[in-house]
Amino acid sequence: EEGKNMALLGRLAGTRLVFAAKPSMVIQQRGGKYLAVVLLKDCENVGMAGEERMVKAGQMRNSLYPNGIATYATPENVAKFKTVFDTERRMELEQLAKKVAKLAKKMAATPVEIKRNTHDGVNCSPGEVTAQNISDSILKHKKLEVDPESIVIMAENENPDEEEVPGFPITRIGTYRATCSVILSEESGPSKIDFTLNVVPR
Repeated sequence: EEGKNMALLGRLAGTRLVFAAKPSMVIQQRGGKYLAVVLLKDCENVGMAGEERMVKAGQMRNSLYPNGIATYATPENVAKFKTVFDTERRMELEQLAKKVAKLAKKMAATPVEIKRNTHDGVNCSPGEVTAQNISDSILKHKKLEVDPESIVIMAENENPDEEEVPGFPITRIGTYRATCSVILSEESGPSKIDFTLNVVPR
């Protein structure tokens, strides 16, 4: 027995060993062995930080684990890092909510104003108002980049109960309630911001 142990130590001499506290679940699939890991950092073609993924055992052993990109998905690690990432995510959402509230306040402070020619004080003539016109005005006066396709006219204030919501292009002078979407974070997706649009005579 002692001889076997000495032989084993001889074979392991100079070899860097990495042990998990407890082995992760290992699954034999076509192409090799896979095991469950918790990602500590975003990893291209694998997943996002905080996610639990199945990866090749060799990839984990040779790259992900030694480089601090992932840890073994033991019950202890899953519970530990779930708490860490949940806390970070909550803080990110709180910061995002503050940014959205700040933008909403900025948009509500003054209406977006666009001037157009009119021959009767009612109809724009010539010069209709497009979503791109509104987007350009928001960028110029409020320093906020908005995708024109996200802008929706909710109603004309003179006719707030009309069933047909005004679309684009806007052809009448007036005040409109509108909404747009801004993307502050790729993970969170778009956030809706309400604003008032004034189309006034030039």
